[in-house]
Amino acid sequence: MQQWSWVLRLPGPQPGLPARAWLERVLLQGR
Repeated sequence: MQQWSWVLRLPGPQPGLPARAWLERVLLQGR
């Protein structure tokens, strides 16, 4: 689960921002 530790430190989906767009952004930052 240590590989997901950076995800927990990221801010959650912002109001008005689709969860899918936020998820794609998270995946891009994780690479």
